[in-house]
Amino acid sequence: MRLAKLTVAVAVIAVLCGFATEARAAGGGEACVVTSKTDIRGADKIRGSGVIVLKNSDGTNADSADATLTLTSADGITATFRASVPNPQIVSAEEVMCEVLDANPVTSSGQSIFEAFGFPTPTGAIHDVLKLCLIVRILPNGTQQVQCQSIGGFDGDLSPIPGTPDASGSIPNLTIYRLR
Repeated sequence: MRLAKLTVAVAVIAVLCGFATEARAAGGGEACVVTSKTDIRGADKIRGSGVIVLKNSDGTNADSADATLTLTSADGITATFRASVPNPQIVSAEEVMCEVLDANPVTSSGQSIFEAFGFPTPTGAIHDVLKLCLIVRILPNGTQQVQCQSIGGFDGDLSPIPGTPDASGSIPNLTIYRLR
C-alpha cells in the first residue's frame, strides 16, 4: 500500500511540474503494464475474465498463483487457459496477472494464447507482446480519472477458501492487449 501511495504521489508531482498528463497508480514496475494510450494504439484486444487462486497465502506471500482465464479474441474465438506461477509477487493485481501471462497459459489441449487465437508466437519475452493497461490521468483539480484499466471489477479483496490456507479472487472484466 505504501508503494502505491508513493507511486501516486510521484505521479502527482510529475503532473504538477508539467512532466506528464498520464500516471500509473499500480504497484509499480510491472513489466507488462502500459501507462500511455499510445503504447497500445492498434493493438489486438483480448477480453474475458479470470479466477486466481493463491495457494498457501498469507496475504503477502503465496506458494503459487493458479489462474484460469476465459478469453475471447476480436474474431469471436473463445478459449479457456490455465497457468500456475510459483512464488508470485503479490504487489498488485497487475503484477500477479503479468506473472500469469509470462507463465504462458495454455488450453487443455496445450495451445498458448498465441496459438489459440492465431497470433504469431513471440520470439522474445511474452510481457513484451501481451500487455495490461493502467492509465490514470491526474486532472488539474487533483482528482484522478481512470482512462484505461485492464483488470476491471476486481476490488482487491481475496476470499479465503474454507478449510485451506488458500485464497481466491475473480476478475470479471479482463482486457489483454497484444502488440503487433
